[in-house]
Amino acid sequence: MSATVIMEGQKPKSIADSLVVLPRMEGETGSAYAYRVLEYNILMLHMAPGAWIRERLIADKLAVSRTPVHEAIGLLRDRRLVDVAPQSATHVSLIDIDTLRQGIFLRSVVEPIVVSQLVGNVSGELLQKLEANIRVQKQLVESSADVYLYTQVTSEFWELLYVAAHKGYLWELLYQATVPLERLRYILLLNKLIEPNTQYCQQLYTYLHLGINDTIGINQAIQAEINSSVQKLDTVMEQFPQYFSNN
Repeated sequence: MSATVIMEGQKPKSIADSLVVLPRMEGETGSAYAYRVLEYNILMLHMAPGAWIRERLIADKLAVSRTPVHEAIGLLRDRRLVDVAPQSATHVSLIDIDTLRQGIFLRSVVEPIVVSQLVGNVSGELLQKLEANIRVQKQLVESSADVYLYTQVTSEFWELLYVAAHKGYLWELLYQATVPLERLRYILLLNKLIEPNTQYCQQLYTYLHLGINDTIGINQAIQAEINSSVQKLDTVMEQFPQYFSNN
């Protein structure tokens, strides 16, 4: 599904007009469904940073009651994707620059260590899962990648590594802490400022598959992927200043 990117100066007439309603999965609870739809719309910029969220309109659009929508918004608030102020409007949160930079630092420090600790300690099952993940990435890239699905698959690649390194809890913390960086990546991909690729995942897979503990090479591969987004930050902030906060 392609995204309608909200360009600078544009604002949707209402959430009801801009919201993309995803099909509800069999057995999916109302709150899980509302969360999934809202998260998708926020990340894909159908609901741009700063956009107001009205629970009643969302509930009507999704054909659910307000309670599951309210619960979903609480979870999105915990991920800092929405801001909820008592007796005030709920809106999609702006991307905080300081939090973004701290997330960049966290990834830069932690991820090379995680990969290095796995070298020489990977199971055949993990290698098979990583290889399958990269195949899906390649298919998405070759088919003009669905940005949402591509980003989810690359995130799953890292989750596999953290879990294999017995750092699943750390993955949850990092996933939460790097939401602003994830949102920046969506903006870059949706606006063709960076292109989806499988290069760094393939490089890391090679180190793990061959048991090469090249600390410098591992670090360079990870830094190059992170820097591909960071180097475009000033461009994005200039083009979409309304998406960011310096508080």
